[in-house]
Amino acid sequence: MPDFVRPLNLKKPIVNRKLIAWGFLLTGLVSTGAWVWGRTRLAPAAPPAQTWGQVKITYTVNPPSPSPVGQRVLVQLQTQLAPASGEYGIYVYRLPDKVGYGLGADRVFRAPAVTKILQLVNKTAADLRMQHTDPSQNTTTAYDAAMLWKGLYEAKLLGPLGGSSSEGGILAAVPPGVQVIHQMSATQESWADSGIVMASKPFVMVILSSQPNSPQIQQLGINLVKTIWLAETSGPR
Repeated sequence: MPDFVRPLNLKKPIVNRKLIAWGFLLTGLVSTGAWVWGRTRLAPAAPPAQTWGQVKITYTVNPPSPSPVGQRVLVQLQTQLAPASGEYGIYVYRLPDKVGYGLGADRVFRAPAVTKILQLVNKTAADLRMQHTDPSQNTTTAYDAAMLWKGLYEAKLLGPLGGSSSEGGILAAVPPGVQVIHQMSATQESWADSGIVMASKPFVMVILSSQPNSPQIQQLGINLVKTIWLAETSGPR
């Protein structure tokens, strides 16, 4: 055999399978990391928490919907008010259950009786957390008026209000013998009545109107009270 002819090495080369496996694994990890990093950069950043100094801003959500009974009452009240002129604010608060429902409960009305109540119990609107009440203007909302009566009931401050201010309004619409602690105001600017009906399960009732005092508004008030009374005293609530 000539010297320039070299024999061929027919043996298979040694393959390091472990090294190849580690290479695939490392490549997969790098690819996954790059994909996650890219998604993070492309995703929009979350908005920062809204703060003012050290006070975090919170958001108020709507109160829970009234019970089925409360919803039916609201429908009936809306039907009764449909043909009436003016604006109305109504709120009912069940003292034992600590729940309420109403219509136009955040509207502001003139209601001198609420100012009189605050004077009789020697309290301010701020004391009772009545945020939308201005005694200097004799204005309040149905919700604030209900919270006033709730606060007086829980604090046992109803003594100075034992005598009703009028035989009309709520008192004229509930059955005889039912105790009602209420204060009513009827002027040429507005009509309002609010108080606590001492039924087996006491409840607060507030009715405010932008209409001036008249036989028509008085009768409408009585009809509204009767609707609420029947709903609050007949069957489950």
